[in-house]
Amino acid sequence: MAVTGEDADRTVAGVVFIALGLILGLFTLWQLLASGVPGVVSLLVGAVPGLLLAVLLAVVGIWLLDNGPTGTHARRLLVWALASGTFGTLSASLFVLCETSCGAVIYEAPLVVANTAAGFAVFGLVVGHYDLQARQRAEELARYKELVENIPVGIFRTTSGSDGEFVEVNPTMGHLFGAEDAEDLLSHPVSDIYADPAERAAVSERVMDEGSVLEHELEFERFDGERFWGSMTAIRFDADGRAYFDGIIEDISERKRYEERLKRHNGQLAVLNDVLRHDVRNDM
Repeated sequence: MAVTGEDADRTVAGVVFIALGLILGLFTLWQLLASGVPGVVSLLVGAVPGLLLAVLLAVVGIWLLDNGPTGTHARRLLVWALASGTFGTLSASLFVLCETSCGAVIYEAPLVVANTAAGFAVFGLVVGHYDLQARQRAEELARYKELVENIPVGIFRTTSGSDGEFVEVNPTMGHLFGAEDAEDLLSHPVSDIYADPAERAAVSERVMDEGSVLEHELEFERFDGERFWGSMTAIRFDADGRAYFDGIIEDISERKRYEERLKRHNGQLAVLNDVLRHDVRNDM
């Protein structure tokens, strides 16, 4: 099976994490085997956290290979862990050197450096995980915003009641009613877009009672006074102790004109049918 570039990034990150876990784990075990009996208790106390951290890094690597994030997200996790682990290694090494140069005795100094490196790597991994989640949420929000802004129907959120106000609208909603932009529409009461403002009260009452209206055809009015027919679907939802309406409005003026033409044609056909039937009866 072909491996894409994003899958390759995940594979590399997973292999690196497994390698780090194995290296740190083997190093800790080597320190245990190479130690003398007098310091075995303190060595065990220092080795157990290192072994656990090494196992955790290896497990993360296995997770990445199995179903972890791909592409940039996998690389960011790896960079966070390596950068943080490198910082921990350098910090612990400098600490050991400074203390040793001052005459202090640090038992099992290599193990101290290894444990610090592993701890910082895991810390970086945790930070990278939350950074990844934040970026994924931002990407999802950007995709949703792009969809809402480009969809060719007006999308709105309003407060309830006949004096309802706009809370959010997409750009198409502003264009639909001749507003300069979406922000301009937010400064108008909802009743301004209805050809008959009383219709707003009726629609609001219906949505409040029934919970929704589906493809309700209404005559709306643009800010320049031009009227058009629209199909509105809206649902009610409650938040912060208030009722809100979410919905869409689609311009169906062309469809209404077609229906009117079809109606006239049907009327003409009915008249023609009566005339023909009358003539046929006369001939008979």
